[in-house]
Amino acid sequence: GSFFAVNKHHRIVSDGFLTWVVDDLRSIMKILRLEEINVLSTMLLFEYDKRSKCLKTRSLGDGVWFVNDVEHRIDQNNIPDYIGYHVNDDDLNPYLEKYPIRAFYDVTRFMVCSDGIERIERGSLQKPPAVDPIKLLFHPPASPNYLDRMWNLIKRDGWILADDLSIVSYA
Repeated sequence: GSFFAVNKHHRIVSDGFLTWVVDDLRSIMKILRLEEINVLSTMLLFEYDKRSKCLKTRSLGDGVWFVNDVEHRIDQNNIPDYIGYHVNDDDLNPYLEKYPIRAFYDVTRFMVCSDGIERIERGSLQKPPAVDPIKLLFHPPASPNYLDRMWNLIKRDGWILADDLSIVSYA
């Protein structure tokens, strides 16, 4: 649709793309009468080129990246400097300069996770765990619904989420 047509000159991790997002966010905030507090959210952006095996990432908020099974933690002590705090800034560049684009090469496997991955906890009065949730979730996917299937096993074993969790996996 129009999203990619409008942004054909901007890579998703680029300053240009983020400036465009903030401009649109300002318009949406006016229409819906939203305040800054209503648009605070982590943004974990990435683009992957299958031919060159290059992964480019940009993190605006807390999150965890696993690149070829190596963990890269973005930790802002659970008080992230969300882009929503800067939606009314006249110049977005000082904010964006604090969060550079990172490039990884020869990438064959990666996972993008919100910081909720650190908040998978045992429910109260549960039997000893039969599964390790992190190992299950980070195992190379065997099917398109792999994460859903593994999450069902994790829940059945008594694990719960104490924070929101998003995961994108590529292998």
